[in-house]
Amino acid sequence: MIPSARENRTGNRNNGHLMTVDTQAERAQGAAAATRNFAALPEIVGTHWFQYYDHPKGGRADGEDYNFGLVDVDDRPYEQLTEALAAVTLAA
Repeated sequence: MIPSARENRTGNRNNGHLMTVDTQAERAQGAAAATRNFAALPEIVGTHWFQYYDHPKGGRADGEDYNFGLVDVDDRPYEQLTEALAAVTLAA
């Protein structure tokens, strides 16, 4: 599972049951580790990222409010995350 981070530029609260870490650095490390683990399984032929953007400020209409994005709501990449994923992809 790829975590969300309490430290985020959109202001997401990460309310609910999903894994949440404190920093974007921890989020990047977790995403890279998960991607490496998936790449080692011959049964998996590819992966995808669930959501390009963070949830909007204040969350969705149903109340879910997560730092899911590769980018924030202003389309600015989370550099540590995207760099970690790029490095894993190049190494695979």
